[in-house]
Amino acid sequence: MDRAAELSEHEGLYPDIGFGRDYVNMTIYAAEGEDELGDAQRRFAERLDELYPCDGLH
Repeated sequence: MDRAAELSEHEGLYPDIGFGRDYVNMTIYAAEGEDELGDAQRRFAERLDELYPCDGLH
């Protein structure tokens, strides 16, 4: 989570984060007035994915 926080500060994007016992949900919203994520939000999501690669386990 520290790496995600550092990335958020660097990019100036702050997702909503929810925690469970064994999971984390991060929701990235489109910019106000937009219907889809912009390039900055997409890059941010991709970089988060790189920090926490899915190993196929649930």
